Amino acid sequence: MRSVHRTLLALALTSQGLMAAYAQQSTLVRDGVALSDPQAAAELLPYLSLPSVQFADWLADGSMLVATRADEDRAQIGHLVPVGPPGAAASLEPPTSPPVTAQPAHPIEPVSSASVGVAAAAARPYTSDAFVYVTAADDGSPAASAADPGASAPTAASARLYLQTLGAGARLLATTRSDVGAPAWAHDGKRIAYMGAGDSGVYVLDTATSGAEPQLVTATAGAQWRVLGWSIDDATLLLGRPVAEPMSATGAAAASADGSAADAASPSKPADAPGAADSADPVVATGPSVAAPWLDGELGLYLADVHSGAVVAVPPPGARRAAQALAARLAPNSAQSLRDQPLPALAVMARFASDGHAILLLTRAVCDRGHDASLTREFLHLCSTDPTAGEWRQLSAPATNDVELFDESPDGSYLAYTLNDAGASRLMLTDQHLKLDSAVTSLPPGVISTLRFDPFGKHLAITFESARTAPGIYVLDLGTHALARWTEDDTHRPEAATFVAPQRVQFPTWDDIDGQPRQLSAWLYRPSGLPPGEAGARPVVIWLCSGGGQQCRPGYSPFVQYLLQQHYAVLAPNVRGSSGFGASFEAAGAGSLRDDAVRDVGSLLVWIGLQPGLNSSRVALLGEGYGSYLALASLAEFGDRLQGAVAAFPRRFWPLQNALAIRRPVLLVQGLADRNVPGYQAAQLREGLRARGVVVQYLAAADEAGRFVRRSNREAYDEAAASFLARLLR
Repeated sequence: MRSVHRTLLALALTSQGLMAAYAQQSTLVRDGVALSDPQAAAELLPYLSLPSVQFADWLADGSMLVATRADEDRAQIGHLVPVGPPGAAASLEPPTSPPVTAQPAHPIEPVSSASVGVAAAAARPYTSDAFVYVTAADDGSPAASAADPGASAPTAASARLYLQTLGAGARLLATTRSDVGAPAWAHDGKRIAYMGAGDSGVYVLDTATSGAEPQLVTATAGAQWRVLGWSIDDATLLLGRPVAEPMSATGAAAASADGSAADAASPSKPADAPGAADSADPVVATGPSVAAPWLDGELGLYLADVHSGAVVAVPPPGARRAAQALAARLAPNSAQSLRDQPLPALAVMARFASDGHAILLLTRAVCDRGHDASLTREFLHLCSTDPTAGEWRQLSAPATNDVELFDESPDGSYLAYTLNDAGASRLMLTDQHLKLDSAVTSLPPGVISTLRFDPFGKHLAITFESARTAPGIYVLDLGTHALARWTEDDTHRPEAATFVAPQRVQFPTWDDIDGQPRQLSAWLYRPSGLPPGEAGARPVVIWLCSGGGQQCRPGYSPFVQYLLQQHYAVLAPNVRGSSGFGASFEAAGAGSLRDDAVRDVGSLLVWIGLQPGLNSSRVALLGEGYGSYLALASLAEFGDRLQGAVAAFPRRFWPLQNALAIRRPVLLVQGLADRNVPGYQAAQLREGLRARGVVVQYLAAADEAGRFVRRSNREAYDEAAASFLARLLR
């Protein structure tokens, strides 16, 4: 396998030469890609300009901060002000941008046109006058040592933290990271807690005092903390630490004094899975992305004393003795090394409960002995824990679905959470006084990406998208259960009016479960109409958006809708390795089992051949992120049944055991600024394939990384993909 891979990569230039050549590129690279067809571009353009917004935070007066797209599709923050009662018309107004200054040499760009955009934002509590925001990436200027004395040299994830006053300017507060979410406000409305640039530690800063120095709370070498919230007395921070970070054998062995570590153990994302950094948008970027304060994959939970800096692990279920000693370990000057502590409770999302003392978390740990332990470890569920008493309670109803998001009303009366139902979001509302769960059924099948109760506990803000509607903000009235959209509805546009909702289908795989073929699910998009004289089976684009910890979901993808208008059918399968179907299913496509997911694609091809409305002789692949590996591997394995493949934005180049078998055309797409996949690797693959007579088109952007964000680059990719697929399937 390794020799085959080296054969491919040794053709053309040497690695060093290619690296030097691509380091000098500053424009879009088109190698074998035809220039844009004006007519095709005009047909595609309306599908690329449909609007979308995403909820960011509530302000105390009931207005909202929302994320919108700037010209280059970098997220920026807007102010959504309801004109009347909830559900009435609302106006979207951007806050005043920070001023451009002559000093220092690298001026702060206005938010409305900043090339780096906004990564996260959080409103100041109890007021409606200000919020903090984090830029999406470092703008190239030196680290502001005065603002963050603990900051090291800027890293790829380093960014700037600003305090923005509505109706006025913005003030630079510190350097931080762009990949750890928004800072957390203390209940006093003055202090914020945030992660310093690089791995410099967790800081607390008084935003009410101009020129205040950040206070270092904890600095553990190599610990990429996530700040998850403040206790009710503002004395303790809830922190998360990715479990992928190494722990000593001593720490791993000392999980709990009473031997209950097994309950805390839960399957983590496989070591070779792409994880959160690998999730790529479909061909057309959809809603603006404002980072949540957690990542895919599990976090170990810790409590940090704001004054002493002592950091202790939140005890997992059953670790009562560890819980009883928690208060003593939080005392000043009693901090233990993280390596000497027992294993913490694990979660993918956590926050303090409304009482500011208990912790709410999404976990696979068994927190209620009355539930099936094997089922509990398969799916994420919502629990609460009292870290000092060691008491745990499961809050979500037992289900064979992952709980994905949750929020609690400020007074603790309501819980809202979403279930992943084969990719579609199901919204649940719990009245905690009546102990009553109810499903909110007024939303069509789609995907919910944010949930947040307003400061009064009367309304729930929801960012929702479906195959037919762009991401928008809806508000649920808790008193009447009426649901209203607060942002513009785009379904009146001619293009959106033709959008098609997918149908969930199942297909048998190549292996059995208990003597019966395993059944996998897929989303099937059928073109709604056919031109005169073209009745019959339709060409098929297999959209490989799953595997490696990712899941195909019935969300908003204008490019898929464009393909339907070209009268192609689109199939989006959830092959093994996909998230959302249990930990065992996700692990079934990892590591040495990775090629089992490729075999699932082969099973789907067999299923296509049995469908009267699908043309099995005209099938092409579209894979992005991890799907780019699936596309190339499937093309090598099943090339006699495929016309070609788009392989875009690879997260890494996994060795292809039968790469020499690829004979069909390939469109390779990547961002040359992606540090995980150097540009020369794709170039070597391109030249290796061309040396064997394979038609390869290559599109790259020097100013992009894991996906194309700039609108001009993204449009070039969309046009190239559309043209490439048209040539394959016409």
